[in-house]
Amino acid sequence: MSGTGAVLHTATPHFSEEQIVYTINHAQSNVLFYDRSFADLIDNIAPKLKSIECFAMLCGDARPPE
Repeated sequence: MSGTGAVLHTATPHFSEEQIVYTINHAQSNVLFYDRSFADLIDNIAPKLKSIECFAMLCGDARPPE
């Protein structure tokens, strides 16, 4: 992200779903990068994330789920 003007912050998976939603919404994040292992969590909270325009699953060499 260096030189793009973007701000990178984390939302820890140790928080409750409500705390994660609050953190992301409060920061007004636009893009959410997440590990494939958190796909179910993201599916649950995605409708509550008001400012996210793009979800990007990090899959490594594996193919993303359909």
